[in-house]
Amino acid sequence: MVTPADLIRELTLTNKHLTKKNENLRMENHNLKVTNDMLKNKAATDQAVMNAAIAIKNLETYNQALEDENQHLRQQLEHCAERKRIDDELKVFRMEVESIDEELEKRFKEMEIIEELNEQMKMLRNVDVQETSQEVNQEAAQGCIKKVAQEDAQEDFQPVTEHTQKDQNVVEDKE
Repeated sequence: MVTPADLIRELTLTNKHLTKKNENLRMENHNLKVTNDMLKNKAATDQAVMNAAIAIKNLETYNQALEDENQHLRQQLEHCAERKRIDDELKVFRMEVESIDEELEKRFKEMEIIEELNEQMKMLRNVDVQETSQEVNQEAAQGCIKKVAQEDAQEDFQPVTEHTQKDQNVVEDKE
């Protein structure tokens, strides 16, 4: 027969055994929690690494897009600088062309004035030549008239000589 003391002993042993088992289960539970946390951390780390890799890839893509945009903007800036330099050179050339045009206009006006002066000088020379020839003709005519008058005066006083004859021939040649 089982006595209450046997039952208490058996229950005490069972309790000790269950307590030990419970303690072992708690340790195993704790170890499982730690392992679970480590796995969670590992998974979280892996996930974080994957997320970081995706973020890095996205940032690299974004960085490449920014570099492309930067390169495009630099090209546009260089193009604008080149256009500005060309515009400045064109402005200088335009100013030079305008000054050359003004100089040409002045030269054309001077040439027109010179041509007019040349025409007027030709007309004055023609007038001068005509006046000179008229004066020469008048002087020659007056000279002839004087000679003829002298010869007539001499004929009245002298007989015609050979010398007088030569003077008359010279006068006739001039006429």
